[in-house]
Amino acid sequence: MDTVDSLTEKKETAHWKAHFTHDDKEFFIEAPREVLAASKNSLVSLLELGEEMECNAIWMIVDKTRDDFRSLVQTLTFLGFRLHPQSSRTKSGCVLMRFED
Repeated sequence: MDTVDSLTEKKETAHWKAHFTHDDKEFFIEAPREVLAASKNSLVSLLELGEEMECNAIWMIVDKTRDDFRSLVQTLTFLGFRLHPQSSRTKSGCVLMRFED
C-alpha cells in the first residue's frame, strides 16, 4: 500500500525583484538567486504585467557570478531576451538583457 505524507510536500515559490521607472516607462526584473520550476510562470506573469503597463523596455538583470550564469542566459535568450552589448563590457557584476517580443 502506498502512502503520501502531506507534511513533506513543498510548494515552490519564485521570488523575483522588479522595478518600474515612471519617467522612462522601463521595467527592470532581477533574476532570483535560485531558479525553480515555478520561476518560469512567475516570469511570464511579470512580462505580461510589463506589456500591460505599456513599457518602452523590459530588462532582466543577471548576476555574472552565478554558478548557472551561462545556462540562465541561454534560457532567457530562448524566452526572447537579448544581451545588451554594453553590459558585457562594464565592470559591474551584472549584465542587462532586453526583452524583445
